[in-house]
Amino acid sequence: MRIVVGLSVCAVALASSACSSGGGGGGNSGGGAGGFPSGPVVECQAGDNDLAAASGPGLTVFQLDPLPLLHPVTVLGQNAMESDPINLCVPADAVSMVLYPDPDQEALASSYVGSGLGEIVDASNLNALLRVEAPDLMLPKGPEVQLVPGHHSFKIAGASAQVQPFLAIRRGARGASSHYAANLVLVDGCGIDDSNIQAFADAGGLFDQLYAQVGIEVSSVGVGFIHDPSLAVLPDSEEAKLSQATVESSPNLPMLPDAINFYFVRELKSDDAAGTLLGHAMGIPGVPALAKRGGVTLSVDAHRNGPNLDFGALWITAAHEGGHWHGLRHPTERDGAVQDLIADTSECPPSRDVNHDGYVDSVECAGMGSDNLMFWTYDFATPPSKLTPGQGFALASALLMSPQ
Repeated sequence: MRIVVGLSVCAVALASSACSSGGGGGGNSGGGAGGFPSGPVVECQAGDNDLAAASGPGLTVFQLDPLPLLHPVTVLGQNAMESDPINLCVPADAVSMVLYPDPDQEALASSYVGSGLGEIVDASNLNALLRVEAPDLMLPKGPEVQLVPGHHSFKIAGASAQVQPFLAIRRGARGASSHYAANLVLVDGCGIDDSNIQAFADAGGLFDQLYAQVGIEVSSVGVGFIHDPSLAVLPDSEEAKLSQATVESSPNLPMLPDAINFYFVRELKSDDAAGTLLGHAMGIPGVPALAKRGGVTLSVDAHRNGPNLDFGALWITAAHEGGHWHGLRHPTERDGAVQDLIADTSECPPSRDVNHDGYVDSVECAGMGSDNLMFWTYDFATPPSKLTPGQGFALASALLMSPQ
């Protein structure tokens, strides 16, 4: 992974050698069938930031120049400020790209116009917005919403005077099967220790089985330890402390670079009064270069059945949150009103909320996607077991995946 600091964005800062001198627009327009965005293919324009010149094969993370927010705009009915447009030339070998508007403050893409897609952001509609960004914006979403080479343009909105955006791009090839590296990081006091670590490891085969059905595997594993028991219980707003903590690497399975980190704590508390979380992905998607997007946190105690730990359930949660970290969304959100942008995942509409509690749960959505690994909730007694080919495509496109 390469990290490039201070990429000058042509629309905002100084002229950059990474700005394309190519020109010419146009292309074929598409129709928006099935609720998926579609638009004309647009060639790179003169003045675009040329990502091919500024990056190489594999993953590159750009820290863009600070971006001033200059123009009043309304986002979801609220007053905000918006940047000038930032224009990109996406190369032909781009597999995936993620815009992180600002990991350290509330900001989002208020506009994103992509080659082959048109405008994909509706900043006036919360449900439409949640289908596209959370608040980071990744392409592709799946087979139906791909990253098309050519001219792309975005604007960022927020409440401050400026934002610090990051942009990640993966170049190369997307494989029919893919692999990635993972680190398992145990925090002192999390509940996994010498007395049960073998049972914990043995149950990990369930994680592998869930991903194997779409051709994804963990090729290598590192193990580390955080010897700070104060981090064993923390609110989800403080997860970045785990990414910033000192990790002692296992001598037998040393920590790996460019890997997803799974942090095991005793209890991860929700800031929104929802109690203890089973787990939480720091980003959808995440990336190791950014502390606040640096991994997945898992609550060990939340997976107890009485005094006993249900390691199978813990690994299912790890697989679910790992899917988020690689960019997968819930096929149906908890209220049934928001679905992902992958055509072959089942949708469970609000009409299935038969008990009128505001949620479509795994029983109400039986036969309508509750058996999918990425369904928003699950019952330990009937755990999810499925991923779809469309989700497999999205996973194979993730930033840290490598083709087999």
